Amino acid sequence: MENSYHRKGLGVDLVPISVPLEELSVLAYSYSEIKGIGLYDDGHIHIDLREAERVIWIKKRGKGCEYFSEPVSALESFSPFSASFHSR
Repeated sequence: MENSYHRKGLGVDLVPISVPLEELSVLAYSYSEIKGIGLYDDGHIHIDLREAERVIWIKKRGKGCEYFSEPVSALESFSPFSASFHSR
């Protein structure tokens, strides 16, 4: 994990308690400084301040990562949250 943004002090994993994960991901996307946004099916989100281009991914247990250019597409693919996201 030499290239870990956590180890560099540039990444954090959050488990939201009072804010839905999908809302937190859209909020994170609204900050241009946040370049890495990862959604995980165990209910946590990873955000980081990488220097590279922005990347959004979802990670489901037993599967690889899927990458997206914006959060709505990621949320549509992230089935545990897509129904509640689209009902707003």
